Amino acid sequence: MKILAISDIHDKWPDTSQWPEVDVAIVNGDSLPDYNLDIGQILDLQKKAIVERMSPWLDGIRAKHKIISAGNHDHLMELDPQWVEKNLAAKFIPFGKLKIDHVNFFFSAYTYGPPDYPRRWSFGRSEVELAEIYR
Repeated sequence: MKILAISDIHDKWPDTSQWPEVDVAIVNGDSLPDYNLDIGQILDLQKKAIVERMSPWLDGIRAKHKIISAGNHDHLMELDPQWVEKNLAAKFIPFGKLKIDHVNFFFSAYTYGPPDYPRRWSFGRSEVELAEIYR
């Protein structure tokens, strides 16, 4: 099985034209833009990024399976996952397991980031919350 994995794009989409064809392509977190703006403005900008840049970019990846997980800058993916699932040109899995051709893939966007951080992280949880998630 050929797997392509990339992360931390932060809305700077690399050229995929020379990438090989693969079985599974995984974009694992921090793919969307993040700004020091009001959360409502950030969500609008992230929606625009998915529709105008991310989905067309995903169309250029030659893969049988395309999977997106989320990162601490992907606020829209935490706050409106249904919108993301509906508008994304890939399978969206912020947390869980996916089996492809007898291979298990495990995903988790959750990270340490308590509410008293200077700026809230998406999927940020306290140590206690993380211990409960990963029991």
